[in-house]
Amino acid sequence: MSKILVIAEKPELARSIARAIGQGGEENDGLYEDQKYQIISAYGHLLQLKDPEDYDEKYKDRTNIDLLPIYFKSWQKIPTKDKIYKSNKKQDNSYIRKRLQKIGDLLSKTDTVIHAGDPDDEGQLLIDEILDYFQFHGKVYRVLLNDNLEENIRKEFNKPLEDNRKYRPIGNAAYARQMGDMCFGINHSRLASIRLGKHLTIGRVQTPTLNLVVTRDKAISEHEKRNYYDLTANMSIGNKDALFTFKPRKELCEDEKHVYDRNVLEKIKQKETKQTVSNIKFETKIQETHPPLPYNATELQADMNGRYGYSLSETIKITQVLRDKYKAITYNRSDCQYLKEEHFEEAPYVLPVVLKNLKIDVPVDTTIHSRCFDDSKISAHHAIIPQKRKLDLSQMSVKERNVYVAICERYMMQFLPPVKKNICKGVWEDLCQQGTWEYTSSYVLEPGYTAYFDKPKEEPKIESFFNRGTYSGTIKTMEILEKQTKPLPRYTPKTLIKDMCGISKYVKDPEMKKALKAKDDGKEGENGSIGTVATRGDIVDKLIKNGFLEMKGKSIVSTQLGREFCNLLPEDIKSPDTTAKWWLVQEQVKKGENPNYLMQVVVQDFRRHKDTDYLNASLSKQAKDGKESFGKCPCCGKDIYKSKSKKTNKNVYYCSGYKEGCQFSLYEDYKRFNDTIHLTDGKVKKLLSGETINEELTKKDGGTYTAKLKLETKQLNGKVYTNLNVDGYVRKKKKAEG
Repeated sequence: MSKILVIAEKPELARSIARAIGQGGEENDGLYEDQKYQIISAYGHLLQLKDPEDYDEKYKDRTNIDLLPIYFKSWQKIPTKDKIYKSNKKQDNSYIRKRLQKIGDLLSKTDTVIHAGDPDDEGQLLIDEILDYFQFHGKVYRVLLNDNLEENIRKEFNKPLEDNRKYRPIGNAAYARQMGDMCFGINHSRLASIRLGKHLTIGRVQTPTLNLVVTRDKAISEHEKRNYYDLTANMSIGNKDALFTFKPRKELCEDEKHVYDRNVLEKIKQKETKQTVSNIKFETKIQETHPPLPYNATELQADMNGRYGYSLSETIKITQVLRDKYKAITYNRSDCQYLKEEHFEEAPYVLPVVLKNLKIDVPVDTTIHSRCFDDSKISAHHAIIPQKRKLDLSQMSVKERNVYVAICERYMMQFLPPVKKNICKGVWEDLCQQGTWEYTSSYVLEPGYTAYFDKPKEEPKIESFFNRGTYSGTIKTMEILEKQTKPLPRYTPKTLIKDMCGISKYVKDPEMKKALKAKDDGKEGENGSIGTVATRGDIVDKLIKNGFLEMKGKSIVSTQLGREFCNLLPEDIKSPDTTAKWWLVQEQVKKGENPNYLMQVVVQDFRRHKDTDYLNASLSKQAKDGKESFGKCPCCGKDIYKSKSKKTNKNVYYCSGYKEGCQFSLYEDYKRFNDTIHLTDGKVKKLLSGETINEELTKKDGGTYTAKLKLETKQLNGKVYTNLNVDGYVRKKKKAEG
């Protein structure tokens, strides 16, 4: 009788399975073997779809539009060409070929396999494609492992294992998406590159993500500040003061939100000033705020970016180390924020270990049954939580420790009470019947979990509190406040990934919006999304690497290339509708439809685009160069670009006409007599446009003064000399005497 072959997704899981169910077998080049089992792993995907040139060398010609569309029925697979595994450098794929061949040899000698890929559609495909590659026809069983703790692995293996055929359809859906993405990306990218004369990339997820940023940047640049007005009334009620705010009827608001006509509020103010109001109704209630749910990958990425500035992909890499090296956490790419009832039962054993690891004393209560413990909300995954494993955090890097501690804190919060607040709300109708006057105050009765985690940054101002009832009061003063509308904020990695999770809110087509939301039905934090928790960080990184987006401080902004290219893209290519359409097709694949069906849909759509897209369109030279112009050169009129000096690692603003002999340049740190003036992008743009910049300069006696500096250039003996000359002074206001 042949031994049972267990195929895991990664080496760390194979090692843990061997320890959990093996009988002392030794490892031999990645294979663990005892009397019953042979256990081996892949290295993630060992197979990839063939590139078009793997089918036929004619497809190496990326300039021949007649070759499009490129597609292949049941797109074949080959060993993965390049793989990054435990390294930042690309390696050749010889070790992948060896592992793949070893698995093939083992499959030829067994009649039973246990599929131990990660419990999602991608993990299902990853092992299924190996079985198909070697045409294995024996029995295949499926085990679903959410973590690599030995006791949990034993528990899963002791259950009756299900037939892998039950899970094959979700792997087929992943294969359909894989073929669809390859077909979509190759054809649309090549078409755009040929017609626009620059190597460009288009992707089902990356292009709508680019559109999010470009649209946001455009809204910010086109935002016009408008003054709007609020009306407040300071009232005396008994021996207390209360500040009420007027809430106008929607008819008074141009955008159903703000009053832009001051006269509207002036009329109300004149009629109601110093009136006695006898019908002020106050209501009170106790409000409970429960702890946030445990992390899924997206929530963790967003939080770590907001707290520490970690990039999205960086957080995923850190969690992979925490899972594989330290066995500190459960499955790290989960899209779920809920836990099983069995996790609630295990908490009394897990929490003491976690508290000891963190060396803290928090009064967690294992009888508290948080809303996160809900079996009905669990699909393939559960939330990311710490394992019952003793750890020395001093052995971790600072970043590993920060992420681990955050995961532990979210988990511990589930066993702490909610925040309890006493809320008071007051309201009365205005005499003109144009709206209502409203008042709100609150105070914390019990801080709950915020006494230990997520503590408020500052103490809230305590307002007057009123018990339930009807009161009389007098309006002491009224004030009209002038305010200004603000543009939407720039995207950060944190807010961009959040919008990727809920991109359906920007979809106008009701059917597509409905499909996108249905795709994420039951997933906390996912509400009509694009991408997956495992890929979103890489998508954003790729957009930056390809020159479509860039980081400016903590913000993500579009480059000129990104903006121009996005504006030329057809609407359906840069919208998330494609993901919605594909999901509907993938659902059919899960029900038995051929995986090739999705690719057929992609090809049909592409043929329509091929006839019309990018005709008579072009990108500017600046966009093709991938450089931002900061203005025109005062010497020759060509664009000024920025680069890093290899000697100083500081910015140099140089003329693009340097090859023709123009010598104009500005350095980040500009020396002016005894002063060093730090030039930023904004300052350089001002100087090149003829404006002045305000800088603090040193007097001869050591004091300082603020001067307006203007850029001036002159040429002498064939050389260009640049000066920042004083063009006026900034007078400081005298302090008022009193």
